Amino acid sequence: MIKAGKTGNYNLTPKTVSDFLLGYDPKRKVLVFPIILTNGKIFALKYHKRSFSGGKTVWYPQHLICNYKKDVLLIVEGEKDAVNAYNMEFQVATNTTGAGSVPIDMRPVEGFKEYIIWYDFDRAGNLGSRTMAAAVAESYPDSKVSIVDWRYEEETYQLKDGHDISDLIKDGRSDIIKSIYDNRQQYKPERKGYMVNNLSYLMLSNAKPNKPIVPNLLYENGVTIFAGTDGTRKTWFVLDMALNIASGHDFLCWKVQQKPVLLLQFELSSGQLKNRLSKMLKAYPDYKDFQHNFKYMALETEDRLFVDQWEKIRYTLDETRFSDGVIIVDNLYSSTDNISDIETLMSVLSDVRYLCDKYRVSMLLVGHHIKGSDEQKDLHKDQIQGGKPLTNFATNVFQIHSSTLSRDLFVLKITKPPRDESCALDNVPFKLYWRDESGSFNRGTIINKIAVHFLEPSERWELKPVKEMVRYASFREDPVFDRNDLLNHCKEEWKLLKDGGSRKLSRLLNTYCEWGIAKKLKNGQYRLNLEELYELLGADT
Repeated sequence: MIKAGKTGNYNLTPKTVSDFLLGYDPKRKVLVFPIILTNGKIFALKYHKRSFSGGKTVWYPQHLICNYKKDVLLIVEGEKDAVNAYNMEFQVATNTTGAGSVPIDMRPVEGFKEYIIWYDFDRAGNLGSRTMAAAVAESYPDSKVSIVDWRYEEETYQLKDGHDISDLIKDGRSDIIKSIYDNRQQYKPERKGYMVNNLSYLMLSNAKPNKPIVPNLLYENGVTIFAGTDGTRKTWFVLDMALNIASGHDFLCWKVQQKPVLLLQFELSSGQLKNRLSKMLKAYPDYKDFQHNFKYMALETEDRLFVDQWEKIRYTLDETRFSDGVIIVDNLYSSTDNISDIETLMSVLSDVRYLCDKYRVSMLLVGHHIKGSDEQKDLHKDQIQGGKPLTNFATNVFQIHSSTLSRDLFVLKITKPPRDESCALDNVPFKLYWRDESGSFNRGTIINKIAVHFLEPSERWELKPVKEMVRYASFREDPVFDRNDLLNHCKEEWKLLKDGGSRKLSRLLNTYCEWGIAKKLKNGQYRLNLEELYELLGADT
């Protein structure tokens, strides 16, 4: 048996050396740990940093564990850590074959009120601690099981891969040991089935519907998809929304719940982002009062080589301790390698849900439309890249289109409203007006016929007759007309047809009604909607 204090800088007490019957092999120059069972018999000898000659995995030190008080048991990774922790008066245990192993016989460690797992600071330790925690929780479901979180002191102690509790003891950092120990996290076993409760449990719970952050568009703990084709100012829109959420100002005439915002910008460089925000912040003279609420990440060259952006997002949230806010990802496809692959998409959505739940955040994902979607002359969920798996997963979806009527006019449509409350704008398109001087949007009225915003006015011969009609002041004062009034402004050859142009005239009137620029009245009369017509004709009126 070795003498007390002859184990490097650990300063073992005589009691610790005696209790463990520690030995030293001068030839191999390593500590020797006798593996003593509960009955006091030596099962095998374990040479430090050598393979275990005993074969099967067993608990260590069994002959001491059986005499512990049944309150707290610290489970560490390896015999050296066990000896050093015991020397600090912890009730300690380990297994004899490494971080990934769990003894088949759990009886030597049964009966404790709490089990604390403290494995090494490395990948093997992280995985092994969860494996051990799961085994202990399954064996003793009435006991509390916790895992220490090394990251709580990662910056303070400048942790390196492979650090263990013995390193802290060797460096005399009892303060760090106490801090990590006190901030352990309770292990929650992974449920294999559904959690089932009775009705009274639900009615007495604190469960509440998620509150709107921006009514109709963004909700607490929700995932929103915002999509459109190229050139629809999606990035400008989410920047406008982000500034209003961070400041608590109204957005599109809706009251906003102020929240911290983290913008993950995968398309613009820092310079491009600064250029846009410089323009927008002119409308926010108080921006210094809320600048702490607006965090951003602009992708740099080295980041573009990083394949799994979502893993990096997880690390970012851990390092910044961002929570209870809004994360905007612009855009979903730049953050992911191949969104069209269903397995990749489902993996990303699993990450999104995990991040929302763990950090209590809402997430806005910017998406794109598939090619050719404008030909449908409408906005609907099936146009979004990612399809039903993506839109079914989302809490709500809204889409944007650049109107052909004006370069400053856009169409917004909520194509999947939130479930928790009624939405008066459910699949009702409405106008958005672009304000170039401030880089922001204003909300306008609802749109009766969305198809007209997909038309090119200069190419539509159908508009020539009504364009001629509205040149008359008397007609502008009372824009009611009948079939003959319209026929007088149509092509002369229509009158020469056998039916006098009746069929062509009927189709033209139906088109006007579908576009929302005319409404059928009684007695074969129609009324033009001048507001819609002027907007459709634009500068030509």
